[in-house]
This record gives sequence, structure tokens and C-alpha cells, in this order.
Amino acid sequence: MEYRNHTRYDKDLLVRYNQFYLIDFLVKNFSIIAVFAVGFGIYSWIKGDWPTALMMVGFVLLYLLMTIVIQKITAASQLKKSPLVTRPFTQNYTFLDDRILIVGNRDHELKYIEILQAKVSVKKQLLLLVDVSRKSYVVDLGKFENPGDWDELKPILGPKIRKKFR
Repeated sequence: MEYRNHTRYDKDLLVRYNQFYLIDFLVKNFSIIAVFAVGFGIYSWIKGDWPTALMMVGFVLLYLLMTIVIQKITAASQLKKSPLVTRPFTQNYTFLDDRILIVGNRDHELKYIEILQAKVSVKKQLLLLVDVSRKSYVVDLGKFENPGDWDELKPILGPKIRKKFR
């Protein structure tokens, strides 16, 4: 097995990664807080405590708005400071049977056993890999040498990364 990917780390990739991160944060963290707050608001409404119920729903909406605004401000600040905007580079990933060869900014070899987490965003066309040293690798799924490579690689990669692949 050998699949090659040539991910260009530039402004576009940074923007897509930030959008992916926001969606991931909202799904994981915001949804848990929202369920409890809305549940408490419904309980308060049933008990006849309208002000508390409205306050809880208001807090959820305010927290959602603040989360999105803070992420947008952080992303804009990151784009101003990031060297990827002015000096983009290409990182080449070669997916082999037992490891991933990474050549580009820093040459590295990543064994599948070293991958702690893998997340895929089909909408943003990103694969995020996190290794045991907590280093992240962002792979642009649209940059494989052949258009069907990701569809072939995904079922092979899943068992190699085991339960960590989502």
C-alpha cells in the first residue's frame, strides 16, 4: 500500500482548520452544557419559575454567541500572525503499510501505533492526526495524487488506528 498526499499549508487550510475546530468544539463541549442548561430551564418552567427558565435559555444562547465570536476573533488574529499566510509550504504524506512518511517542513516518520487520535471532516476535507507527543498533522483530503485514494485509504486506515479513528 502506498498513497501520496501533498498538503499545502496556507491561509485556506488554516481557515478550514479553524472552522473544523469550531464545529468540533460546539459538538463536544457546547452541546453538553446546552443540554443541561436547557434541561434545567425546562424543569424551572414546569415548576412555574419563568424567570429562571428564560435566564437559562438566555445563557445558552449567549454562550453560543460568545463561543462563535471568540473563535472568529482568535482565527482572525491567528491569520494576521501566522507565517503560513506569507510563507506557505507543502507537506508530503506517504501512507504506507505500517507508517506515514512526512516530508516537507520537517521530515518525520509516524507509525500508526503512535497516533492517539484521528478526526475526519468530510465537509472541510480535512484529516487531523494527533500523535503521542500531542503533535498535530493536518492532511488535506483533496490533495491526494489520485482522486479516489482517500476512499480506498479510509477503510485500510481505520483498523490500523483502531478505535481512535472518527
